[in-house]
Amino acid sequence: MVYFKDLSLLEKIIMNPNQPKPKVVFVANCLLNQYMRARGVKNTYKKGERVPGIVEPLMDLLEKYNVAVEQMPCIEVYYEGLVRTACGQNRYNKEDFKRLCEKYAGEIVYLIGQYEKAGYDVRCIIGMDGSPTCGVDLTALGGGKWARDRGIFMKILEERLKKNGYNIPMIGARLKSNTEINRFLRDVEQYLR
Repeated sequence: MVYFKDLSLLEKIIMNPNQPKPKVVFVANCLLNQYMRARGVKNTYKKGERVPGIVEPLMDLLEKYNVAVEQMPCIEVYYEGLVRTACGQNRYNKEDFKRLCEKYAGEIVYLIGQYEKAGYDVRCIIGMDGSPTCGVDLTALGGGKWARDRGIFMKILEERLKKNGYNIPMIGARLKSNTEINRFLRDVEQYLR
């Protein structure tokens, strides 16, 4: 899914190479659709007591800088289905799950190449900290244990990016408190300017 609020800007950029390149970010599926989250996950954006479908502050920030969004697939949903309980890497640290991660990492690397060929500037990849799959700086291991490490999919994606000569920053979303959300948004914003 690619979204540009101002299509005339995109046309100007394509027609005039002196204009800045249009910006794109790749975003973990559950930041654009929180209903994909496993049941029991606590790192969830809330608006009062309500859990909205999207993480609105992130979308507002991306819109402010006129950034297009590419939604990455949720590997866990493809592996187990939408209805699943929160867990750690111990449940996904299996060869068939890693093959699925390899498949989708290859597709994302291909898309990044296509964006770059078309003149876009891929600014960053945004994952979901705490996820056993899409964690960037924090991942769930299972049994209440955590590690300051990448999730299984993000680790594979990072390896594929490096292998193909890409050095795209990864940022992990932390959503438990307003302080964490604001810190996360500041981290993202530095790559959007």
